[in-house]
This record gives sequence, structure tokens and C-alpha cells, in this order.
Amino acid sequence: MNYRFVPASALLAAALMACSDASSPSRATAPDLDLRLGKAVTPSNPTATVKVPLAADAFSVRSDGKFSDGTYSVYADGVCGITGTIFLTGSGDAVVDGGNPRYADKKCVSYPRKMSVFYPDGSSEVISGVEVAVQGLETSSYVIPVGSSALRHFHVRTSTTRCDGVHWGTFGGDSAMVTRTATNTWHVQSQPYPNDQAACKNAAGNYVLGHMPLDLWVVSSRALP
Repeated sequence: MNYRFVPASALLAAALMACSDASSPSRATAPDLDLRLGKAVTPSNPTATVKVPLAADAFSVRSDGKFSDGTYSVYADGVCGITGTIFLTGSGDAVVDGGNPRYADKKCVSYPRKMSVFYPDGSSEVISGVEVAVQGLETSSYVIPVGSSALRHFHVRTSTTRCDGVHWGTFGGDSAMVTRTATNTWHVQSQPYPNDQAACKNAAGNYVLGHMPLDLWVVSSRALP
């Protein structure tokens, strides 16, 4: 699969859906009904925020330390050029993008927002313009119940000569564990060692990088069923 994060979140969501794990509980739901009109109401996509722990020395994906709430560095939709969406009406993926110039907020002194990726060999790189995605949080036909966990793919764009992206759950990497802790919150972590390996995708081919612990949170702009 020739898959890249850049440039469109919609393309990203479609690629993730094609690689889905069938590991979460399913449920069939009828669409919401507008009783005044007698017509089905299509739900809108909520926005998404990613929160990365400030104390992240043990993890492979680290924040820029900006927009802190005291515990996390917050990448919120609509703030400092960040766009975030949970594709509730489509793939169910959560995609947060800070690299689209269409949404640039150059008045923000921290624009573009950054993340860093730390590799098992001790090297690291700073990503300018965040692009991360979690596969399959929720749609109208499937859900991770509150208090339950499911294996999901996690991706971070790097776009260097070494890797086009780092991936948990595809290209040989181990899937991330996603635990839903509230109706609007998911905790995304690598599986326990030794099942915490991530993979690199580049033009020369895909290969496993090694053990790359992961820890972050995804928060929806509203509670979901």
C-alpha cells in the first residue's frame, strides 16, 4: 500500500480504514431521528484534541511542551494552526494535523506546532507541523465501550530520508492499545514490552525500527455514544 500522511486528512483516513483491525466490539445503531421532520439526522464529525504527557522521557513520541495544562502539552483543534477531526461519519479515525498551510495561524508564536520522535538507536528528529492519526475510534456502526480496550493502528508523519512515517500496527509494527476511559476520551499506548515495536515506511521499503513506547490521549469535542 503506497500510503503517506501528506497532504490530506481524508486520504489518511481512507488508508487507515483499509488496514483496520477487527478487534473492537461492534454494535448496530439506527441513525438519530428528527421527530419533527420524520427524517434521519446525519451526525457531524466532532473535533479532536491530542494530549501528550510533559513527562515523556520514557516515550518515543514527545511534545514541544507548548500549550501546557500542567500535565500535558495540548494540541487542540483550532489553536495555533492545529486541525483535529474524528471521522465519525466515515472511517472513525482520529486525525490531528498541524501542517496544512490553509489553516495556518501565523500570529501564534509557536506555529507550526512540533513533536519529536525518538528512535531505538538513540537518534531523534523534530517534526515541524504535526500529523498523527489513530485508526478506528468510533463510527455509527462500531464502538470501543467505555472501560474497554482494542488494538488500533497509530501513525506519525516524519517525512525524512529515513522514514516517511512511523507506524504502530502496520508495516510490521505492533498495534497500539486504545482504552476508552470516558465518553469523550481515549488513552493510546503501546502494548507492553516486547510487543511495542514500531515500523518505518520509506521509498526503499518498510522495516521494523524496534521498541518504541508510546503514550498519549485523544479527546473528542463532545461525548459520543
